[in-house]
Amino acid sequence: MISASQVIQLIEAHGILVPDEPLEPETNLFSQGLDSVALMQLLLLVESEFQISLSPAEISRERFSSPAALAEYLSEVQSSAT
Repeated sequence: MISASQVIQLIEAHGILVPDEPLEPETNLFSQGLDSVALMQLLLLVESEFQISLSPAEISRERFSSPAALAEYLSEVQSSAT
């Protein structure tokens, strides 16, 4: 299971965002500057870090809206792959 804190650590470690305030599980990533370029960087990082493959058709603003939402989505993908 992938946690929101793992997603936050990944975002912070790779400088995907430079937030105005510390990231929390429910922080809106788009309001903190997540744009299409940063979204693609994050997508590649999570695929590499968590050894999963994400379908571009399944990528949505809702799934990447917060660290908690992304962690939940990634956990679902990870569990369905095993």
